[in-house]
Amino acid sequence: PEANHRLLPRQSVSESGKPTVAPGALILALLVAGLICRLGYVFLTPTFYAPDEQSHYNYVKHLAEKRSLPVLASKLGDASNEWEYSQPPGYYALLAPMYAAGRALGAEPVVVRLLRATSVGLWLLNVWLGLAFLRRLQISEPVTRVMVLGLACLLPTYTFISATINNDNLLITLGTAVLCLMTERQPSWKNSTALGL
Repeated sequence: PEANHRLLPRQSVSESGKPTVAPGALILALLVAGLICRLGYVFLTPTFYAPDEQSHYNYVKHLAEKRSLPVLASKLGDASNEWEYSQPPGYYALLAPMYAAGRALGAEPVVVRLLRATSVGLWLLNVWLGLAFLRRLQISEPVTRVMVLGLACLLPTYTFISATINNDNLLITLGTAVLCLMTERQPSWKNSTALGL
């Protein structure tokens, strides 16, 4: 048993004598696994293969090239791929400078990968905000922290969406930021109403 403990210096031993993994090591493993999955999607998913990705891309392209908000003139599923034009512009305005930088670097597939990488950046910000939320709630129970981070890092649908061009990425990150803001306030009807608005 002593030799085993020397092989696993960062682990502690439970009451049953079995080695346990430190929560920090699990959190790091979840972050690395989540990042590897997302980078795999960013670089290995064919251009515009993700749902509605070309329509989201066209919105970013319109903002970057025409410097104006697009007008929705087509219906869902139209060949023009412009049906996301009715969405709020925040996410697309955030990606417009990345689009311009990507166009300077290369062709459309390069731009798509760069915009997808920006979505991965929003995921990393969301993870950081999630950890801040748990810290502000003073949740120090390792199992809870690991479970929350496990969902943020490895939930299959979120893993895929957070590695594509999709405006949900900004919405999810803003939602986590609102949760963090909620923990800073004293609970009351007035504060809850103001935060909701």
